[in-house]
Amino acid sequence: YGVSIDRAPAFGIAVASVAMIYLPLRGRLWKTMRRDTDMAPDLLFRRITEIAHATNPDAKKTLLFGLWDDLFAPLSIDAMADDAAPQTALAENGARLHLAPVLGLPGLRLNWRKRGSKLFSSRDLQRAKSINALIDSSLRQNQTYLEAVTNERNRINRDMHDNLGILLVSALHTPVVDRKDSLIRQTLTDLREIIANAGHAKQQLPDLIADLRAETSGHLEASGVGYSWEYGTLPDVEVGPHFVHVSRAFLRESVQNIARHAQARQVVIRISHDAGRLKVSLRDDGVGFDPQHNHPGTGVKSLAKRVHTVGGQFDCTSGPDGTTVSMTLPLSTSILTRAAE
Repeated sequence: YGVSIDRAPAFGIAVASVAMIYLPLRGRLWKTMRRDTDMAPDLLFRRITEIAHATNPDAKKTLLFGLWDDLFAPLSIDAMADDAAPQTALAENGARLHLAPVLGLPGLRLNWRKRGSKLFSSRDLQRAKSINALIDSSLRQNQTYLEAVTNERNRINRDMHDNLGILLVSALHTPVVDRKDSLIRQTLTDLREIIANAGHAKQQLPDLIADLRAETSGHLEASGVGYSWEYGTLPDVEVGPHFVHVSRAFLRESVQNIARHAQARQVVIRISHDAGRLKVSLRDDGVGFDPQHNHPGTGVKSLAKRVHTVGGQFDCTSGPDGTTVSMTLPLSTSILTRAAE
């Protein structure tokens, strides 16, 4: 309209003006007004990882507040009480954004977007839900990892006490050189198994009992304690590594306690099988102890915990005529597989 030219040139100039001036200017103006705060995916992932790996609760909370502040620049962020913990949702027509609590951290309320200049939108809500779910998932994965590390450390602790300690004490008090060398070799073998957790191979139950009988008899002989074994026919089943470790630890710890504290002359070891459960008991004729005044030591407590962990039962009774310790382990599919399989 402003240039007196023919229709075709005027249309061409108009199209060129729209493409070269109006559209770029409009895009820049929209971007300035919108002030998009989308965080790069790699930076977002790094920030969430920092929250998950923070060990101090206050530091974890500070990092969480900082992330939401950088994402939405709210006027303020408030932690919500546990009894008022909401689902992630918009409130007060977008003036507030409620965030659901994540593992170990409280729910949050974000007030007024862009330092109070904007309302939260449905797009903000969907983004907040995705990020909050990702934070919660990262926290739970990190917790699972830490629990696995703790369990492995406890396993090594128990094996060091229940296996290596007993073997070394037996070697220390054994006057026979060949016997001492055998115990030390067994200690080295067990040490390699503990470090590598290599006890994945299954073993037939009769073979396991035969090995444990030979080992236990050797420990009792070295301690000068008489013994007798009582057991009948055992089922020909294949037991897993947990069953093997618990059985070995039970006999080793029990024999060590008899040798060190019981002042016993004779021990009777009974093994029986009934209704899919294996029971092992040791009865000595030592001095015993009073359960009311003498509480079980760390070794007995650790042993009871290991037996309970695999679904078994542990019992210890004592009196002036001796002490009886027993365990009952289930021969279930969670601990063993049948040889036929």
